[in-house]
Amino acid sequence: MTKETTYYPDLAYPASQLSAYSLSIDLFVISLKTEEIIRFKPDDVQEFKLWLEKFKIRDINAE
Repeated sequence: MTKETTYYPDLAYPASQLSAYSLSIDLFVISLKTEEIIRFKPDDVQEFKLWLEKFKIRDINAE
């Protein structure tokens, strides 16, 4: 059995602490479950978006 990685490279928070996100060009604005807002600019925008979708993190632009 393989343990699934819940951390994305260079992101200090695991998927379980993320609540929702918004993407603007190449910058993600992420709301944490603690109500803190962070900004994250990944090296690969599409790969990070797929990772967020994998963990069912809500995309506020899709609502």
